[in-house]
Amino acid sequence: MEIYPDLAQLSGKIAGFQNQIASRNRSSFAGICGFDGFIDTFIQMQSPATLALFGAKVQAAAGMAASYPVHHLGDKFGGNGPLLAAALHGVFCGAVDITYIGALGKGTVLPIFEEALAGKMKRLFTLAEPAHSDCIEFKDGKIMLSDMRSCAEIHWERLLECVGQETLDALLKESRFVAAVNWGKLIHVGTIWEAIANRLSALGIAKKEVVFFMDLAEFEQRPRQDRLELVDLVGKITAQCHTLLSFNLKEAWQMADEFQGNFHGKKAPGDVAELAALWGEGKLPERL
Repeated sequence: MEIYPDLAQLSGKIAGFQNQIASRNRSSFAGICGFDGFIDTFIQMQSPATLALFGAKVQAAAGMAASYPVHHLGDKFGGNGPLLAAALHGVFCGAVDITYIGALGKGTVLPIFEEALAGKMKRLFTLAEPAHSDCIEFKDGKIMLSDMRSCAEIHWERLLECVGQETLDALLKESRFVAAVNWGKLIHVGTIWEAIANRLSALGIAKKEVVFFMDLAEFEQRPRQDRLELVDLVGKITAQCHTLLSFNLKEAWQMADEFQGNFHGKKAPGDVAELAALWGEGKLPERL
């Protein structure tokens, strides 16, 4: 197991990978990314300029009202899925045909996503309105205020309604990978993950031929039962696909809690390797 203790070392690996892609002059290969979508509004706090000062002022204003000057910096496309899809296009130097399926607008893809993704994606399918986050930026941190009601609309039946079984089957037959992210916010997305793995099997796609990348994103609000069901779901998907499961360190600590693994605060490379082995080497302790 190889541990990269800082981003600089990993950046070098990415550059090397891009050089390999360019030197092979290979044709594009195809895949599916999904399934969220956010519009992020950025607001820069002017005064008070720090979270520490802002917190005290808000507390003092309880029961009354308060007003503070800000600078609106505008909207940007967001969501783990759209950002990952755009990044994959860059990492593979454009030599990848990505179909993005997610929350890009009600009925039609919103201009903010068209502008950001249309030139990089093979096809775009929208399932629902995007979620919306107001990001209030301070000198010492930020506050994310997120309206995620539309996230509940992302599920298997909705995907079939918007994409169609025949079209989806054609996409799956040509796909070499599925990149599925933001399980933490999309409370019903597990139905899509499992159904895609089942459909790959039903279509006769050989086991382990398709890479299935899963990123959980922030899932602190998901109940414990959901987390345990996720473990079973990953097992089902792994039976059909070559799976990659992604955590940031905080998420890995939280998931390890479900298996009596106390890693909170442990950041040393050796500790991170031990934590990764809970999943990567099949050494999951008994559940509580």
